[in-house]
Amino acid sequence: MQTVVFADIVGSTRIFEQLGDGAASRLVTELVGDMGQIVAHNNGRVVKALGDGLFAVFPGVVDAICASIDIQQQTFARPKRADGASVQVQIGLDAGDVVEIDGDCFGDTVNSAARLADLAGAAQILTTENVWGAH
Repeated sequence: MQTVVFADIVGSTRIFEQLGDGAASRLVTELVGDMGQIVAHNNGRVVKALGDGLFAVFPGVVDAICASIDIQQQTFARPKRADGASVQVQIGLDAGDVVEIDGDCFGDTVNSAARLADLAGAAQILTTENVWGAH
């Protein structure tokens, strides 16, 4: 069993419209890189960077939860952008069986975590009962 985390920057399309492609790309790349470092620090592995977010797997739920909280805290700690807006992240987690093929991960657990990230609001972390039952 593994824990899957999807973390996405909220409103990235709006960020690109406001800042322009160059500045927005640098900001998003920096944020996703920071999230990747947090994942690694918490014993996770980034499966894919997804443009404005990432998809990671962890061997256990505690590490995944800690990484998710760290990502949110780091995002809150960032200074506001020049236009006064803050960047926020939405995160989804699920725990269960994951099929790994050539470094990529598949299965219901992956799909569920991705859907939860889509449903999460800005600065939210949504999980399934599987996450809480696994630790």
